[in-house]
Amino acid sequence: MRLTVVKVGGDVARDVAQLEGLAHALSAMRAEGEQAVVVHGGGPQASELSRRLGIAPVQVEGRRVTDGPTREVAKMVFAGTLNTEIVAALAAR
Repeated sequence: MRLTVVKVGGDVARDVAQLEGLAHALSAMRAEGEQAVVVHGGGPQASELSRRLGIAPVQVEGRRVTDGPTREVAKMVFAGTLNTEIVAALAAR
């Protein structure tokens, strides 16, 4: 059995057509006996929510600086909104 790790960026996760394409591709892989692990980001969504909550996102050399409030935002976005949307798209397939 072959196992593939698929990294889904935040920009893909926010685009319904791309997310549906990903679900289709993963469904085809599964039909062929392959398994996949999906790992997702969500930087754009985390930055957007941070700003809405009045927390200025901080990045140093392209990497997010994660303090206490930013960690809470990341948990809301990654484990909440994005994970739910990605799992729903995959389950629908």
